[in-house]
Amino acid sequence: MLQPQTPPPLWELDRLPREALEATYTQLADFVAWLEETGLPMPECWYAHRHLVHRLAAIMWWHLEAHSESTTRRGTVPPRARDAAEWWSSSYSITGWLDAFKALPCRGRPGGHRGTPVPPFDDVMREHVTSLHGRP
Repeated sequence: MLQPQTPPPLWELDRLPREALEATYTQLADFVAWLEETGLPMPECWYAHRHLVHRLAAIMWWHLEAHSESTTRRGTVPPRARDAAEWWSSSYSITGWLDAFKALPCRGRPGGHRGTPVPPFDDVMREHVTSLHGRP
């Protein structure tokens, strides 16, 4: 007898259904804008590099989990300051791999993006979705 499949974790982008993947890209764009507002500069072409998108997705869901209510047998528990503080202290390690990203051939900006401009966000998202799920 076949067991029902559990849905993939939301940070495992390549296992998400089409709609969830598209929604996650939209959330990631908002999350990246927010990171920049908090002083963590992001490469302009972050969305054009799937490995960076995957890392950011995991970080985004970690942030959301650290700042959200949870449900226990005894009821709803508000976000814990300890979880939020841990997220913030750990998030600064993001800057290390962002600095390493600047050493790639594209240098983290469209002008140095392998000699060609970075494709628009929507095109890159559509290509990722299509590569996994085919055309709609």
